[in-house]
Formats: sequence, C-alpha cells, structure tokens
Amino acid sequence: MDERPSENPYAAPQATVDVRALPDLAKRARFARGLLIAQIPLSAIAGLSVLYLNTATALADAATLSDPRVLATLGFNCLFMGAFLALVVAFFTWIHAAYVHARVLAPDTRFSPNSAVVCWLVPVLNVVTPLLVLQQLWRVAKYAERWRAARAPSRIVTWGLYCGLMNWAWLSRGLNVLTGARSKSEAWMYVAWTGLTIFFAWRASLLVGEITGMLNERHEDSGREQRRTPEGPQN
Repeated sequence: MDERPSENPYAAPQATVDVRALPDLAKRARFARGLLIAQIPLSAIAGLSVLYLNTATALADAATLSDPRVLATLGFNCLFMGAFLALVVAFFTWIHAAYVHARVLAPDTRFSPNSAVVCWLVPVLNVVTPLLVLQQLWRVAKYAERWRAARAPSRIVTWGLYCGLMNWAWLSRGLNVLTGARSKSEAWMYVAWTGLTIFFAWRASLLVGEITGMLNERHEDSGREQRRTPEGPQN
C-alpha cells in the first residue's frame, strides 16, 4: 500500500514554508541521542555503586562521609544526576522542535510544541501523557496530514509506557523522601530503576533518530511537491 498522500490536482494550494526557518531538528537530535547513549554506562555504574554500598554490611555499618568509597559513590551519583538533568533538557528541546516541524505537516495536532513538553512535567498525568505525545508525533512524522487514520507501532507504545513507568517511579521516590518512608529493598528498587533508565535510553536513542529522519524526509517530499506544482497564469 502506498503510504504517500495521493496527488489531487483540485486540492487547495498549501502555503510554502521555508524549512530553514524552523529549528534545527537534526542538531537537537544528535545532542539528545549522544546524552541518551551516555546514560547507559552511567546508569549501570550508578546502580551498581548504590547496590554495593547497601549490601556491604561492614561498610553500611561504619559508613561515614569521610570514607573514600562513600565519597566516590556520592561524587559519581552527583555526576550521574547532572548528566541526567542535561539529558532531560536536551530531550525536551528535541520534543519541542519536533512538534514545531510536525505542526507544519499537520496543523491539527492535539498537542502544541509547548504542551507536548509541559505535559511531561505534570505529576500523575505524566504517567499517561508521554505515550499520547509520542504516538501522535510518530504518526504525523510517518503520515503527515493523514495521521488521524494511522496507528503507531508497538515499539512506540512500549516506549511511551516505559516513560510513564519511569515518571511513576520518580513520583513514588519523591513521596518516600517527603514522608520519610524507607524500605529495606530500596537499594534493589534503585537498581530496577536504573535498569529502566538503561532500557529507556537505548530505545529512545533509536526512536529519536527514526522520528527525526521521517520528519526531514517529509519536508523534502513537500519541497519537491511544491517545486513540481505549476504556477497559475500571470496577469
């Protein structure tokens, strides 16, 4: 089945958009993908270091801030959190730019560039909204103005669900810190969280590249179509 929209000679002319005036999506994608890939080894080391400190009985009993192992673990986790915050900013910058590009192809998207970012930051709602944002973005990148009749593949659904699960983990951890509730299995929960981070980073790096490539291809197709469209008679 041909995925390109059928050419209709009677369709209303579309406004010409200078793609060069849009945000540089490829540059933002490269930066976000680089930080996502960097999260894989950083998350693995952070998870193992926390597990080591919590399972080494002798160290746990006598752990103080002067212990070099504790200092090294705290220092590395500060580095990890700094890299993670940089990743969040880079990812949101890419999401915003991607929706600016998507709005050119399909002005009727449910999410605007701003709301596509803000909905990730609203507690409780951000367990569900990432899936909706990513599904819509992929559908527009693949099918342009026909996005409403299309379905996103299962890999997008899986990625969105993992994003929601990670947001839920962040919310639960924040509540535990506020209430002072601690669990004996907290170290293992942290390791599980870092495992989710590794999966998210690997999957997201692939899908950021895929969506960026499709959006750029759509813009190229649109440009070729506009160049082929004959101009009306000159007065």
